[in-house]
Amino acid sequence: MVSDGVSEKGRLKPVHRSFIHNFQQLKTEPSKVKRNNGGWDEMASNGIASDPPQSALAFNAPLEGATNGKEIGPIIFPLLCRLYLASNILQFDVEPRFSALLFLHRFATAIEDDLAKYKSISDWKWVGAACLFLACKAAEEPRRLRDVINLAEMLFVDEDEDDDNWVTMDKNPPGLNEKYWEAKKKVVETEQFVLRWMMFDISVAQPHRAVVLLLEKETIQRELLIPIAFRCLNDALFHTPSLTFPIMELAVAAIELAEEEVIAQSVFGAKTLNLQQRYNLSRDAVSSAKSELNEAANILRQCKESARFLKP
Repeated sequence: MVSDGVSEKGRLKPVHRSFIHNFQQLKTEPSKVKRNNGGWDEMASNGIASDPPQSALAFNAPLEGATNGKEIGPIIFPLLCRLYLASNILQFDVEPRFSALLFLHRFATAIEDDLAKYKSISDWKWVGAACLFLACKAAEEPRRLRDVINLAEMLFVDEDEDDDNWVTMDKNPPGLNEKYWEAKKKVVETEQFVLRWMMFDISVAQPHRAVVLLLEKETIQRELLIPIAFRCLNDALFHTPSLTFPIMELAVAAIELAEEEVIAQSVFGAKTLNLQQRYNLSRDAVSSAKSELNEAANILRQCKESARFLKP
């Protein structure tokens, strides 16, 4: 759940229910499910993506075994939390926020053995800034580079040694002096560095857009289903296996989970839309995507219940 605000102690409240630690190892192996082209021709003209089998995580670099079994979760997860927070502060829409976090996933997947060089939150400061700025460009939602630099300086700092998920933002952004110009140069250099690792591919297949288009004619349930489906897709950003599915399957899986939640609440007129059959998608693929989305929600829920992000 998304909530903004600052606590009485000046510490930022979590903007996502996943603002916590204790994250399992991020997997980077692509999904083994059958890629299905059914129903894509109707959707492609609406600009979801140019390639129907493309998953959100997919790009022009090998994914399978990219991290060689390394446990990248403990460092990547708090970075994703910070990017989510930065995206909200910059007032990103849904798609650029999704892209920003996805670029971090792609970069972490691509650098393979070099991942060991990034040991602390501060080591990722300019990578995070680059992901934010690239997301602005990809979505054509311009933001001032100055604002991105300020957030990078304030968010991507090392906090307590035993808790990287507590953000104080008590560090002042750089003044308009030599330090700022050095930071600006660093962001531009890092942006090129990140782009090279991602093979200059900043195209993103957007599952949120697919959800909206799939529900475009469902006037009765549209307003009920979209917020829940979006929540499921937001959770997916913190559980890499959820991002390895083709966009149509991922979107339909999120909608089906939303349907189940609405029906469980005994909402009048709620019904199953059977989008999987309507668009001739693989039942196994949609079911697998639902399982991963449920796993993402369960992990985040368990971590929230452990309250590890709270200070005494």
